[in-house]
Amino acid sequence: MNKTAFILGFFSGLLVTFISCFLYLYYATDLPVLESFALIKNENNLGKVLTLGSLPNLILFGYFLKQNQESAVKGIIAAVITIGLFTIFV
Repeated sequence: MNKTAFILGFFSGLLVTFISCFLYLYYATDLPVLESFALIKNENNLGKVLTLGSLPNLILFGYFLKQNQESAVKGIIAAVITIGLFTIFV
């Protein structure tokens, strides 16, 4: 297994998740992002937002799979599992 491709897939999966969460908070609420984040955290909806934010990882998964980079795909799967475990504990 190529460790650099795995790390690339893992961090790109996390980055795509957090960017999509940011975009969701930016466009779905009228509040600034930090205030909407605090509001969602206080209402215990942070797990739902993270789950929605991890959906664009499917596009990244398909891209790396089409490029035959299986190690990067394993990294994306590890990132989704990490986000899922974080969501369970939140």
